[in-house]
Amino acid sequence: MAAEPTYIVTTGDYIGEWMEDHQVTGAELARRLGVTRKHGFITAEARDKADTVRELLSLLGVGSLAAFSPAWQESAVSYRRSAAGRRDAKSIAVWLRLAERQVDRDELPRHDAAMLEQALPSLRAPTLEDPAVAIQEAKATLRRCGTALALVPAVPGLRIHGATHWYQRRPLIQLSLLFKSDDQLWFTLFHELGHVLLHDPEGLYLEGDPRERDADEAEEQADHFASRLLVPEQYRTRPPRRRNRQDIEQLAEDLGVAPSIVLGQAQRLTRDYGWGHALRRAVETGALASHQPPERAGGPGRGHRGPTPPRPGPVHAGRRVDGSNRFVV
Repeated sequence: MAAEPTYIVTTGDYIGEWMEDHQVTGAELARRLGVTRKHGFITAEARDKADTVRELLSLLGVGSLAAFSPAWQESAVSYRRSAAGRRDAKSIAVWLRLAERQVDRDELPRHDAAMLEQALPSLRAPTLEDPAVAIQEAKATLRRCGTALALVPAVPGLRIHGATHWYQRRPLIQLSLLFKSDDQLWFTLFHELGHVLLHDPEGLYLEGDPRERDADEAEEQADHFASRLLVPEQYRTRPPRRRNRQDIEQLAEDLGVAPSIVLGQAQRLTRDYGWGHALRRAVETGALASHQPPERAGGPGRGHRGPTPPRPGPVHAGRRVDGSNRFVV
């Protein structure tokens, strides 16, 4: 019979020894999990293996990397069970937890779906502004409705640029800005808002990875929601079917939105993505997350922005059916 050890090896020390044996640095372990110092979570020195391990395990809420899959697969929280069953589960979990850490530092009011619906048209107008200013205004508007918006840098290899799940009984939308352009920023935001208003709050919705989108009705509904909100039904025949910058700019002016948004919708219709790049504005997650919008008369996010955009008719592109988890569009 083997003698029982008379000492305790902590999880951090155990993984530290494993890293030594396999010549894996703290930075390399973080990279494998999709986390880098640009995410603002790892504070340990690059060569401090034990502290890097502890920070990563703390983020995931587990005592060891081996415990991750069982802990999340058996979690009482449904979105965690969903995440654990997906490809790149650990990287997805890290990215989701980074957004939740942002929400933990804020006390949001109770979620108000009716208030959120009423606020949707006002979220279109800020697209004309500098994205660094506009996204903070959108974040403040959503916060008043009890909806959290977090900006978390893209995790390498995931190809995901948006996600929605409910956290602490409130919807949490997170954006990675994977494609770093303002039209993708706004379309993804409105796509995720579609999930908030249309779909089962028990779900986890990931936007951007084509491997996860095949035959996914919820993603199609969210796309439809975003498209109809950005370019309302009465304007659907106006996006040009050929390369015409003047038509793009004229429709954008009529709608009171950024030209890049109309360009994006036209390109979705024609599948011609090889033009109009000058209409897009580059965006960076770090710049957006750190920018603080100036105070304006009437409160943050309520200044005048030129032409009043048309109200897009019924903004709800779908609804719950008899209180169930099925929806019509």
